[in-house]
Order: sequence, then C-alpha cells, then structure tokens
Amino acid sequence: MVEYLDIQGFISRFSEAEIKQIASDGKHNSAEGAQIDIVRVQAALDFARDMINARVLRRYPGLKGLDVTVMPALLAGFAGDIARYRLRNKAAQKHDASELVEERYQHALEQLDLIMTGKIDLLDDDGNSLAGSEEGEIIIPDTAGSIHMGATSGASSDSFLNGYCTGYGLDD
Repeated sequence: MVEYLDIQGFISRFSEAEIKQIASDGKHNSAEGAQIDIVRVQAALDFARDMINARVLRRYPGLKGLDVTVMPALLAGFAGDIARYRLRNKAAQKHDASELVEERYQHALEQLDLIMTGKIDLLDDDGNSLAGSEEGEIIIPDTAGSIHMGATSGASSDSFLNGYCTGYGLDD
C-alpha cells in the first residue's frame, strides 16, 4: 500500500503541539496532558493518500512500490497539507482551519490535478519525467533524492508553484 507520509513525518512537519491541538484524545484539559489520537491522524493520512492516489497513480504507477522513506517530498508535503486541513476542518473544529491551512490544502489539490492532467510532471534531479515512456513505464530514482515538478506545454513551473514551496525547502 502506498504511504506518502507516516505519522511521525506528519508530526515532524507540523509540530507535536499543533497535532495535539487538532487531534488530541480529548481526555486532558491542557496540551501538556493531551495525547495525540493516532487513529484520527492515521485516518486523515489515509484520506490524503486516497486523494493523491486517485490523481497520480495512473501516470506514476511506480509510486506504489516506494517506501515512505523514499517518497517524493513534494507528494509527502501534499499529503501533510490535506491531512492537516481534514483534521482542522472536522465539524467541531470548522473554525480552526486558518486561511493558510485552507490555502495550502486548495493548492495541493490544484497541483495534484495538474499532475493528473499532465500539465505538470514530477521530475528527477536531471529534469526527466518520472512518468517514463509512452508505454507507461516509470523511472524511479534509487533514493528519494530531489523530486521536482516541471511544467509541460511550455508553461513555467514557477507560475504553478508560486508561493507554495515555501517551507518545503524547495524554493531555491
């Protein structure tokens, strides 16, 4: 089963304090006493995985064979943004989805849709598409390395990702 981001990666990405705030067990009155509800976090990560799978696995079937430790960082980031939004946007916490969280969620979905339609590609360090040949084979690097998104059809990938890569270490 494909896993774009595991629970520890999710906590590392957004901080333990924030995850306790949005997904605690509810048994304690303070963040210090609260425990992260692993079942809720995993359910949100599973939902994010399913959303990503629906958009990218047809073009990148080789992702199914990757371990979470070598998953493209960009897809892990999208998974984190989707799961974070889902946890913050539950009925009882609807007011908690800040504008930034909502923006990152919408941006993740937009970028995934662009990947799905072939308007942008996941690229390796050499600028080659990970989608592989016309026959559908996929090219996956031996290690996670750097995975980039590249625009097809003559558009600039910078225009697609403007402001999104901040915080992912991809804005060099």
